[in-house]
Amino acid sequence: MEVDDTDFMEIRVAVVGNVDAGKSTLLGVLTHGELDNGRGYARQRLFRHKHEMESGRTSSVGNDILGFDSLGNVVNKPDHGTLDWVKICEKSSKVITFIDLAGHERYLKTTVFGMTGHAPDFGMLMIGANAGIVGMTKEHLGLALALSVPVFVVVTKIDMCPPNVLQDNLKLLIRILKSSGCRKVPVMVKTKDDVIVSATNFVSQRLCPIFQVSNVTGENLELLTMFLNLLKTRMPSQDDKPAEFQIDDTYSVPGVGTVVSGTTLAGVIRLNDTLLLGPDPLGRFTPIAVKSIHRKRMPVPEVRGGQTASFALKKVTLNLLHPASVNMGRNPYSFYKLNFKLKILKVSTNFLLSRGERDC
Repeated sequence: MEVDDTDFMEIRVAVVGNVDAGKSTLLGVLTHGELDNGRGYARQRLFRHKHEMESGRTSSVGNDILGFDSLGNVVNKPDHGTLDWVKICEKSSKVITFIDLAGHERYLKTTVFGMTGHAPDFGMLMIGANAGIVGMTKEHLGLALALSVPVFVVVTKIDMCPPNVLQDNLKLLIRILKSSGCRKVPVMVKTKDDVIVSATNFVSQRLCPIFQVSNVTGENLELLTMFLNLLKTRMPSQDDKPAEFQIDDTYSVPGVGTVVSGTTLAGVIRLNDTLLLGPDPLGRFTPIAVKSIHRKRMPVPEVRGGQTASFALKKVTLNLLHPASVNMGRNPYSFYKLNFKLKILKVSTNFLLSRGERDC
């Protein structure tokens, strides 16, 4: 089956969990196809900053991809330790985008931004088998519930955890998922049949699949990979609606100019389209032209609702992108329509938001 180079299904999975739960290590194993050595070898490929490599802790929002062909086979083939995103996307009919979020309470604002600005379809809650539900685990679970993001759980490090400790932590996890605050139906995934049932009823039946894996021995990683391949996007394309693009980051690329990245919320955006950027602090919108479009570093002629992309903008400088300029689209009035339900999430952890603000 030949897959169009630019037409692949994209699914975004936010990876959350307490610090040292093995988030980056698992992503390194899944995306590079090589097991960890038990000392964090796999995660070193994913870190973006020097202090992350030194501490082993993620402090920024990272993105990693896992591609599947039409037969469900993983197409990721590292070349000298690095992944060519363009080659992966060209061979894939489905691409899983992992949004690797910070686990330390110091970076909770970064994690909240990743869960909101990047519009994930699903959340993967990571729990270390030996440590259990500690630190920010409950806060991250509560955040996903508040945002109505379906969650599945991955318990890591089962190779180094005593069986009695693992069972105690699993009992606590199941009790929390069944509580009145979560109201989930936990399902222990042990076979391929469990994977199929869980993936089929994941969203509609309030199921919460639980995987127990080891990044060192590779135990049950096949089941997790199969589950990821069976997931379907939750965001409809809405091609008939006016184009709207939510900006989550901006760059200045030498030789290219100003580049914005984000998620297409509705409509279709094509090369050389003229959109409205804004609002600025005075509520105004600025006409801008799209010079080029990239999906996962691959040039494409258009993007549709539910797809993430990067746009190079014509004759736009970074100083025109005010902090309030979070949207681009054809209908500026659509940005002022506000429908929301207010949910207050109580966070029990004490942490400092930023200089000059109070402790929560």
